[in-house]
Order: sequence, then C-alpha cells, then structure tokens
Amino acid sequence: MRFSVIVPAYNAQMFIDDCVKSVLAQNYFDMELILVNDGSTDSTPEKAEAWAKKDARIRCLNIENSGATGARLAGLNAAKGEFVLYLDADDVWDDGLLNAVDEALTASRADVVMFTFRRVPGNEVHPFEKDGWIERDEWTRKLITTSDMNMVWDKAVRRELALSCPVDASHRGVAEDLLMILPVLDKADRFYYIDKPLYRYRAVMDSRSNSFRANRHFEIDAARTQVLDYLVEKDLNSDENLAAFYTLYADRMLNCLARAAKAGADKKTMKAMFREVRSFPLFQMARFYPLNLSKNKRAQMMLVTWRLDGIFMKLAKRA
Repeated sequence: MRFSVIVPAYNAQMFIDDCVKSVLAQNYFDMELILVNDGSTDSTPEKAEAWAKKDARIRCLNIENSGATGARLAGLNAAKGEFVLYLDADDVWDDGLLNAVDEALTASRADVVMFTFRRVPGNEVHPFEKDGWIERDEWTRKLITTSDMNMVWDKAVRRELALSCPVDASHRGVAEDLLMILPVLDKADRFYYIDKPLYRYRAVMDSRSNSFRANRHFEIDAARTQVLDYLVEKDLNSDENLAAFYTLYADRMLNCLARAAKAGADKKTMKAMFREVRSFPLFQMARFYPLNLSKNKRAQMMLVTWRLDGIFMKLAKRA
C-alpha cells in the first residue's frame, strides 16, 4: 500500500473523531490508518475501536503510556505502507493532502516530502519560498535559526528510511519531534517541498508543547545539544552558524524561564530553574557569541547572567 498514517493518541477523546474524519475525507484509498492508544485513561480507546469497526483500513494498537515518540515508533513498526505520515490526534488534515503528497512523490521520486501547515488559531507557516527540492545547506539554516524544521507531522517519509534511523524512544516533551526527524533528514540529504498549508495544527494550551513544566529547560537543552552535535559532525559549525544557533537557544531558554514565572511557579522551583539554566554549557557558551536578540531579550539575558532573578520574574509577570 502507498501510505501508512500513524496517529498517537493519549486522552484525546475531545479531538480524535475530527482527526479520523479528516483522514477518511481524503478521497484516497491506498492507505491504512493506525490509531495508537498510548495508555489513555479516557474514552480514546473506545472511540478508536469504534472507528476501526466502521472502516477496514483502520487498525488500533493499545500500548502502555510511552509518550508521543514511543507511540509513533509502535505505529511505525506495525506499518505496511511504502511511506509513513504522522498526524497528532488533536490536529486535522485539509482535504487533498494525500493526493498532493502522492503527486509530489510520483513526480520527484523523493524519500521525504514536506508540506506546510496552519496554526489554529494563528497563521500559516511557510519555511521555504516555493515548491521544489530543498538541499541540505538550506534546511540546515532553518534548523539552526527557527523551529520550522522540527516537526514529524509535516512530512511523508519512506518507511524503510524511517525504520533505519535510530530514535531514543524514552525522550519526552519539548523537541521530541526534532530528535525523531533529524536523523531522517540527515539520511535523506535533501527532500521535496510542497508550499501548501495542508496540515492544521491545533494550539491546545494544555498540551505538552504549550504547557509549563518544571523540567522544560532540560528538554530544550537536551534537544539543542543534539543539534549542535549534528552541526559539529557535519562540519557546519562556522562562527556564523554558531551565532545563529546560540541566538535561537538563548531565545528558547529565556522564553522557558519567562513562561514559568508567568505561570506562577513557586520561588523554590524558579530558584532551581535559574541555577540549572546558568549551569548548562550551552547557556554559558551563548554569552560569548553575538546574539541577534531583541532589546527585551538582551536585557533578560543580562538579568539571568548577573543573577538578578527577582527582577527577571517581575518583568516577565508584567509582560
């Protein structure tokens, strides 16, 4: 079969019906839909089983709670399609996504096809200017300076390629998508891009990617450390690239601290977060590069560096 669509679902009873409907509305039949119940405690498994009874293309997997990466890997290992696509259970596809991807794959014979997406609510995200092949140096610049390359759900990947890429299934939280897609992009070397917003990303405020967590700064640091390792391995660690890399790192880390303060984290938690962030080697190195930060972010960076944590917290809460 042409496509395997993998949906990791944890306590997704509010959204999974819309998600599945958007796949079945594709008017594309050479596919399977694998719903991976990731140890849900709500009615997600019952809803998934009900859909499987309605359409023979739908399969259900029930696993112990493993996080998004573990659930995606379970689906990947069970998949039969030539290409795999991932769809989060709280998101939906626009009509025609599979047909557009199929046409691009047929024309390009690529191992990876990427499309763009629309935040709901929010704006469309267009990482590149037009349809066509994206070379390594071009997507690497995006990897260094933005989060536009991080997602697994805006790409169709040849299943054999995905299976050949080692992934740490234990990683959870911020940037788990990035850690799963980076080895794929590395092996693919280049990929084909469709400049159409075919995926609708629902910004659920209590999702892992949007909520405050006391260990979020560790997740950011771990993910960006892997990106730096990649840059060094590929000899892409020029001063210009490193300055861009550390700018993004500092921006994400400062956002993390500000979010925690604004969310009302207690003093003990905030004290530990400031201390731990200052101890990160990447944060220490960032101070030695010309960071292209806004005036406000430069002030935040100085406050953290000079241990003026109380002032940082007051300003963050007012913002």
